[in-house]
Amino acid sequence: ATGGLKIFDASPAFQSTVIAATAAKGVERGSIEYQQFLDLTEIVAASVDPIHYATQAASKHPIHVFHMVGAPAAGVDPDLTVPVSADNTGAYEGLLFETYPLVGSKPLIEALGLDAVAASQQDAAGLRTCTAFTEGNHATLLDPTASQAATVEAQGQLASFAASGGSLLQVANPNVLSPN
Repeated sequence: ATGGLKIFDASPAFQSTVIAATAAKGVERGSIEYQQFLDLTEIVAASVDPIHYATQAASKHPIHVFHMVGAPAAGVDPDLTVPVSADNTGAYEGLLFETYPLVGSKPLIEALGLDAVAASQQDAAGLRTCTAFTEGNHATLLDPTASQAATVEAQGQLASFAASGGSLLQVANPNVLSPN
């Protein structure tokens, strides 16, 4: 997750809750007060936002990130909990009054400088990779409901990466991954 609390305004899973909670306090979405609420909560939450630590983390540790990009042409939505990006396009179209360039998995992956892969990788110095899943949802790593195949693939990737200390990523089923 990136972009502080603005992610909750950009997330289809949380947006209605945030809008309802602020409206209950007399703060309407799109108002100056609503933007101030987002700005102030972001200031409070900034210290735990991973995008602020991306460069340092990437320089010191092997990193692998999964992100659920979906397959819009096949009717599979991207992650609706943590948006891929908050750019008001695709599955997120019409949800935002403005775009948030640091919100979502894509800006974090870019800040980390990760290589998108769809095949097995190995590097004794440690990998810095990401895989983009075309099936599944935010909970896919632990919950096979959306896609059994994506869950098995994600768990296999996690197991190989963790067991190797970040030097090996095994991809067994590239059919659930985007090639880029």
